[in-house]
Amino acid sequence: MSITLSTNFFAEIEKTTKLGQITSSGTFEIYNIDQIVSMHDGKIPNIILANFIGVVLATTRGFLILKTESTIMSGVIMPIINTMSFFPQTTSEE
Repeated sequence: MSITLSTNFFAEIEKTTKLGQITSSGTFEIYNIDQIVSMHDGKIPNIILANFIGVVLATTRGFLILKTESTIMSGVIMPIINTMSFFPQTTSEE
């Protein structure tokens, strides 16, 4: 399974002046994926996906620090994000 994250950076809240973009991806292997999927209505549970997204976000954050070092964009931040917010809220854990 691969997850790709592409993030744009703008000079202002209105997002009219794009300063840059960074893209990163992560590839993950789950050894017993068939068993997990069969236990969850044919889907990978959101909590697993959220953890993978979190790893890619953290990696992207690190890349961003390295790539902007000694540039005018040095110090730009990517906020911490609750990765479960990418999924619809349900009454039971998926």
